[in-house]
Amino acid sequence: MREETSLYKDKRTAPRMPADWNVRARLLGADEPFGSLQMDNVSKHGVSLRVGRVLERDSILKLSFTPDDGGAEVHAYATVAWSTAAAQPHAGLRFMGIGEADEERIGALVDRWLNEHQTRH
Repeated sequence: MREETSLYKDKRTAPRMPADWNVRARLLGADEPFGSLQMDNVSKHGVSLRVGRVLERDSILKLSFTPDDGGAEVHAYATVAWSTAAAQPHAGLRFMGIGEADEERIGALVDRWLNEHQTRH
């Protein structure tokens, strides 16, 4: 797994796309998993999730999700960059440990989505 680099300091360093993928998440140090969460958007650097409660900044989660490209499940570690206490809490997570091939795969999915939607406008 790749280590976090200075490129990850700004959550907006990479383009993102909407994604309504199911995510299994476990907060490191917690006994019980969150169960199934829904992704709002994804970039090769992280995800935004709909969560059931506010998450503490810098908490680390182990994530598992399957992109809609027919490929294998992605496993990653991510740190909470931000969390909101809205009626439906959301959290932004920054990947801190993800396989290089999975990062490239997600980046290619985002690029393909951007190209398809830029040509429509």
